[in-house]
Amino acid sequence: MKELINKEDGLFFCEEKVSLVPVDIISSLGSIFNTGSKSIFQYLGKKFGRFLAEKCDSQYETKDLKRFSNNFLKMTSLTGWGKFTLGIFSDEEISIKLYYNISKFEKREKKFICTYVLGILNGFGEYIMKNVKISEIKCSNNNKENQYCEFLIQKIKL
Repeated sequence: MKELINKEDGLFFCEEKVSLVPVDIISSLGSIFNTGSKSIFQYLGKKFGRFLAEKCDSQYETKDLKRFSNNFLKMTSLTGWGKFTLGIFSDEEISIKLYYNISKFEKREKKFICTYVLGILNGFGEYIMKNVKISEIKCSNNNKENQYCEFLIQKIKL
């Protein structure tokens, strides 16, 4: 798998030019704009998740959705938000565990970082299931006894 590489004209992730967003910028903007920034962070995360899913699909070209999901989570773990692993997997729902959530190391507002991560997983979910509902069902920030955050992606039937 191709990783983040530095070329003379910028940083590239899977041969696409990227701009890295420091975690403290998300925290700072969240503190300034409060709840008004949640939809922006989720939207940005969703676009990034969709981008990663498309790159993963073009890299591996697998029809096995479980294998694709594992590859996507490995790629997403390289982006620095934490270690993503696959939990429950079915045609109707996918659970994803996030270990070492970067927000645990942030001293300021944490919920906006989780909103961005929720957006990343929403972009991925929509890529493989079209219409989805995503929720955080376990949070390591709210409960220090939890070793990981857990997100549930559920397919919405139309």
